[in-house]
Amino acid sequence: MLARSMTAVRFFSAATAGKKVAVLGAAGGIGQPMSLLLKDNDRISHLSLFDVVNTPGVAADLSHCNTRAQVTGHAGMDNIEAALTGMDVVVIPAGVPRKPGMTRDDLFNTNASIVQSLATAAAKYCPTAMMLIIANPVNSTVPIVAETFKKAGVYDPKRLFGVTTLDVVRANTFVAGSQGWNPRTTNVTVIGGHAGTTILPLLSHLKLDKKWSDDELHALIKRIQFGGDEVVKAKDGAGSATLSMAYAGARFTSRLLDAMTGEKNVIECSYTQNNVTKLPFFSTPVTLGPNGVEEIHAFGKLDAVEQANFDAMLPDPTTNNQCFKNEPFWESCNMVLYVIGLGLGDETDITVRGLRAVQSCDKVYLENYTSILGIDHDTLSKFYGREVILADRDCVETGAEVIYANAKDQNIAFLVVGDPFCATTHSDLILRAQEIGAKVEVIHNASVMGAAGACGLQLYHYGQTVSIPFFSENWRPDSFYDKIAFNRKGGLHTLCLLDIKVKEPDFEAMARGRTVYLPPRFMTVNQAVEQLLEVEDKRKEGVYSRETLCVGMARLGQTTQKIVAGTMEELLTVDFGAPLHSLVIAGDVHCLEEEMLAQFSVKLLTKAE
Repeated sequence: MLARSMTAVRFFSAATAGKKVAVLGAAGGIGQPMSLLLKDNDRISHLSLFDVVNTPGVAADLSHCNTRAQVTGHAGMDNIEAALTGMDVVVIPAGVPRKPGMTRDDLFNTNASIVQSLATAAAKYCPTAMMLIIANPVNSTVPIVAETFKKAGVYDPKRLFGVTTLDVVRANTFVAGSQGWNPRTTNVTVIGGHAGTTILPLLSHLKLDKKWSDDELHALIKRIQFGGDEVVKAKDGAGSATLSMAYAGARFTSRLLDAMTGEKNVIECSYTQNNVTKLPFFSTPVTLGPNGVEEIHAFGKLDAVEQANFDAMLPDPTTNNQCFKNEPFWESCNMVLYVIGLGLGDETDITVRGLRAVQSCDKVYLENYTSILGIDHDTLSKFYGREVILADRDCVETGAEVIYANAKDQNIAFLVVGDPFCATTHSDLILRAQEIGAKVEVIHNASVMGAAGACGLQLYHYGQTVSIPFFSENWRPDSFYDKIAFNRKGGLHTLCLLDIKVKEPDFEAMARGRTVYLPPRFMTVNQAVEQLLEVEDKRKEGVYSRETLCVGMARLGQTTQKIVAGTMEELLTVDFGAPLHSLVIAGDVHCLEEEMLAQFSVKLLTKAE
């Protein structure tokens, strides 16, 4: 047949000019073992590992293997550019695995957004790389990548592959077992797709030692088509076919690298764009070369059983056959992502419009690390009549694809303390949703930026806002000092946003192999003033001093808010109570502002005490 036998999977290869390979989803159940196999391939000079978390650890572990490839680890979407720039091959096993009872549509709804997000980054940072898609369902995720690259104007169908090698590997194994053959030298052509009945092994093309009965033939075909179910069941729901998929993914990647570095007549089955059938994408044998697909081969004559299975797999326009679901994800996306400001007080501070939006949503997330409300999220859940899911930094900054995926056919509310645009994280969330064509509606509310006017210093008289981070033993940044200097030179007030730490890892525990989070911390006005004075003592530029007028504020917008005006020296001893705190360093103060500040004077506080 067209596809020649592979006597061995070539993970070791002769030394050549090495290729750079990125694995996206490298810390997952498929990504880790596949990365190990690829580390053993001497055609790879640089193995770049990316995932939302844990990748640096995987990279460190693999880097100790004494093989050619240099390994780098990159975690989080903030580091995707470094992971992809200059790559020759990008392999995407990222996504959630199949679980018992999951349909391909269930899998699609979750993985489509993940793949689309990664493809968008690849189109931007390595547009000419070979794209190898493992994330299921491959029948749907490959067209998503194609549409993403088309949208970016960089699509080359010869460089996009759906990895269906696991179907070939299973067919080789099961056929060899029934015939008493060596599975390494068995080579079954498998065409179609990579899901259930779309997987069609061409068993009639084999020269058999023992003929199968009709029952044996049908059982063998079904086992090849639904081998993944066999593994999921055997793992009792605790996993899917991660190891065999890692092997198959590494095998296809290795054969492609062989072809890219000069080996001739490399033929593998792959799900590619072609005109072999009326479908835009179809898995069939292809000849690989330095630039990807060199030739697409017809699959030859089918026997009666294969022809019947082939006809059955093709979409029937008179029904709703979705075996090959090729429509772009964003064109079928009906979601609305509401990004809703909650204001600064309690559950009742939400606007009427915001409340109506929340109550219309299927899922409600509360971002709980750039700011916090003075109430617990259970109170919000009861008031809104919806379960409120806490979204920490990892969820928002690196796992937002899950939010988008869950929202494919649902309305989602993303709640933000204050106003949605008070943190760049929320702008990024909105932009990423818009990139996949999601409908986004922003509902505004009061924020600390506006509420700071409650102290009497006029908002038009403020300069740049600064953030004051917690100092640590080895990290004491002072970049805010220059912005304060700029503001005060112009006579402008400076609003200082004080650091909060939520879900902060305990690095000492992590070093011992345990994941432990420290209790939440909230910077007080007193701590902020101490750090500001420490920086002035170090810089000695006279930007401010212990006698500089400031305003400390706590729990702005709440019924228990506290505002005190005084010098830095005076504010050091004031008890502002519960969080959150903020600080204003005054610039030139007008007479009206002086009158307003007088009602908050620390001297009045002292008299009252």
